[in-house]
Amino acid sequence: PIFTGRYPHNAVPTAPSFAAALQRVGYRTAIMGEDVPGYGPGGPPAPGWDEWDVTSGSASGFDFDLDENGTVQHFGRGPGNYITDVLAAKAGEFISSATQAGAPFLLVVAPTAPGPTVAPPPRDAGAFPQLGAPHGPAFGRLPSDPPAWSAGLPPLSGTDLLTLDRDYERRVEAVQSLDRLVRHVGHVLQGGPAVDNTYVVVSSSGGY
Repeated sequence: PIFTGRYPHNAVPTAPSFAAALQRVGYRTAIMGEDVPGYGPGGPPAPGWDEWDVTSGSASGFDFDLDENGTVQHFGRGPGNYITDVLAAKAGEFISSATQAGAPFLLVVAPTAPGPTVAPPPRDAGAFPQLGAPHGPAFGRLPSDPPAWSAGLPPLSGTDLLTLDRDYERRVEAVQSLDRLVRHVGHVLQGGPAVDNTYVVVSSSGGY
């Protein structure tokens, strides 16, 4: 949706994104991960992308389908099949291929982690015990003049607090795989001629 402002949320992305404009002037373009929420493997690749590796994701991080340029591949639970690791490997391969060909490139990597339900990889599970969700000055407190929708809300229960802590710790654990993805992309760029002529833009989705 950020690509042109012409994509309505959860819609099939038939309108060309800004990738199409770059493609027309010689860029090699790739998108890997989640394109538009709700648009997963099996649909036609959106216009503008030379490489289209789109997935709808997986709550476990394993057992997911990846649409590789119109061919759906299934990834099971084997080593190396955690979804963020798969995207990291494919991103590195694309950068290496584009730079070896001497082509300018656009690469969009959109992992599904660390969303509200995506589990961390097994090697990171439990890495932050008792971390807990941040408790700022406003945590668990209603404002002095709350709006009608929140005025009657009860205080957070013990169960609520445990759930918040658990979900926060799982997201922090899942972020570790994103850190490795970023490091891998940086390492591949550092090893090639494009390192001094590449912009890296980091954004987030859903506040996670």
